Amino acid sequence: MRHLRQKTIRFILITVPPAPVAEKLEILRKEFNQIAGSRIALTYPPHITLRTGFLVPEKEIPGFVKELSCLFTEEKPFWIETDGIHCGYYEQDSGPQPIVCFRIKKSFRLASLNKKLLTYKRFRKSKRTSFDPHLTIAYEDLSVEGFERLKETIQRRPDIQKLQFRWRCDHAGLYIKKSECWMAYHTFFFR
Repeated sequence: MRHLRQKTIRFILITVPPAPVAEKLEILRKEFNQIAGSRIALTYPPHITLRTGFLVPEKEIPGFVKELSCLFTEEKPFWIETDGIHCGYYEQDSGPQPIVCFRIKKSFRLASLNKKLLTYKRFRKSKRTSFDPHLTIAYEDLSVEGFERLKETIQRRPDIQKLQFRWRCDHAGLYIKKSECWMAYHTFFFR
């Protein structure tokens, strides 16, 4: 008798800025990805990744969501603020990958939330424990040539260099990939 392999679903855990901030970021992301000739970053909403991902057997999803919700029961909203735009390299298993992003100012509350989330090891996709919060503008399919074009664009535009965003973080969201885009699956609100 053959055993049927159970379908596994990949989730990411992120927090998304409120609409006024997200809309401004989305305009900038579209402009920059067009300049760079990249597009994968646009399959995600503007966000800060809280955990890189989980691989969950389909039948265990309801329990997984319930277990995760316990991690958020005592979370209270807190402020997040960007700390300038950054063009650099991000270390991946395959080697350094160019990235253009907004750095996030150090936040005790955000770091504490990440530390708490690291305690949940069931279904965790990655063993990565470092936390470098940022809002990605262009990444994954960003070529070196596209990266250089973006750096030049940013250097010529002081308006971009001075951009800052601030918002009240009041949730974490589980997202799932559907039709090449990441969509909200469940939201954990902070009280």
